[in-house]
Amino acid sequence: MTNADEPVADAQPPAAQPPAAPTKTAAAPPPASTKTADAPPPAAAPSQEASNTVDRVKFHVPGASKVEARCGDVQRSSTSASVNLSRVPAGGCSVTATVEGIEHSARVQVNSPNGFTCLPGDGGLACTSQL
Repeated sequence: MTNADEPVADAQPPAAQPPAAPTKTAAAPPPASTKTADAPPPAAAPSQEASNTVDRVKFHVPGASKVEARCGDVQRSSTSASVNLSRVPAGGCSVTATVEGIEHSARVQVNSPNGFTCLPGDGGLACTSQL
């Protein structure tokens, strides 16, 4: 007979428990953004080039059979008494018109959209703003 207090030689040690699966702890959510909405970026200030561009300018020479105008690198000509230019650099424009077979010219300062009436006179065209 064996004593209950005596160890049994052929007894198996208790089975080892498999290692516990690592437990995932919930990661804290990222901090809430202080941005309330996706606002568009602020509008860029107009470039120097854009602010020095005139949307349109018209030159009218009554009685002309041909009118040519040049503002910077924009040039237009017409076989009527008027010529229109678009998106021209602000500054000096040259106008040449043929009236009764005689060519007349003028230099006009254009800083904003405008129309000009140009009349032949002594030594060239005299242009006045229509505004």
